[in-house]
Amino acid sequence: MLKRILLKALPLPVFCAMVVAQQAPESAPPAKPAAGAEAPKQAAAGAEAPKADEKTDAEAAEVKVLKPGDVPAELVRIEKRKTKAEIKCEVTITPTHGRPVTVKGVIRNGKLIERFAGRDFVQDPTIEHPQCGIRLWWVDNTSGWIFLRYSQIDTIALTGVLTAEEKQAIMEALRVKEEKKKEDQRAIEASKLDEELLKMSSADLEAYLLREYPQDQGWTSERQRELKKKQLIDNQPLTRQESVFVTHFPTLVKARLKELKREKDKVEFEPGSADKPSEPAQPGQPRDSAQPGPQSQPAAGAADEEPAPEDDE
Repeated sequence: MLKRILLKALPLPVFCAMVVAQQAPESAPPAKPAAGAEAPKQAAAGAEAPKADEKTDAEAAEVKVLKPGDVPAELVRIEKRKTKAEIKCEVTITPTHGRPVTVKGVIRNGKLIERFAGRDFVQDPTIEHPQCGIRLWWVDNTSGWIFLRYSQIDTIALTGVLTAEEKQAIMEALRVKEEKKKEDQRAIEASKLDEELLKMSSADLEAYLLREYPQDQGWTSERQRELKKKQLIDNQPLTRQESVFVTHFPTLVKARLKELKREKDKVEFEPGSADKPSEPAQPGQPRDSAQPGPQSQPAAGAADEEPAPEDDE
């Protein structure tokens, strides 16, 4: 409708120019805006690429392979830190006769250069002293440390900082290993004791059990049942003392019964007992006079009688 009004009011050339001007933006190809839109994406991609490269460099920088001569400079760099972390380390050494060996451990408190002086280790700024070396802790999940001199070392690879989770895992492995060592030691001691008990005579074994397992200290049949339940049902290990008690409990019971019988016999033959045997005669004394019997006792009233006085006539 508007076009019809303009066509009547305006000359034809002017009207045609207006129509062409209105249609020109709509018919323009969208190539340039599309190219402009892709440009930021390319710029973003270009900005991300250096970050990936920087991350790769950072990861590569975490592992530092040092020659012994490079260690003092690395020590200076570590000394500048506010906190000295525990560093994972791989040391490669070549024995006099053999192939290169890599030892993995942890450097504590950033002490890359140490030297034994008297009773303790001291730090050195250089490796010029022939006794200078490095201490590696927790090698192969073992407690303590090993000391390697720099004269034996080919390379030192610093593989990163020991995290709290990694240290906790090491401590747990050390704890399990120590428990296994104690258990093996208890088993060895128990086997040695069993061998000694088997070599004992019956009397010696009974005397040993009575001495080591007194009943008034809780070594009773009830405790024996509890220990068997702990061993067989709960699947818990027993101590050496408990194991011997459970194994030789029948022998201990027999020894206690014999002990009770001896005590009973001792009570029956106490002084004043009717069953007490006669005492042996003293040397030089007749057997009959050693202990007067019923027949040798004087008649009643005989001891009280006095001889009649004689007349003076």
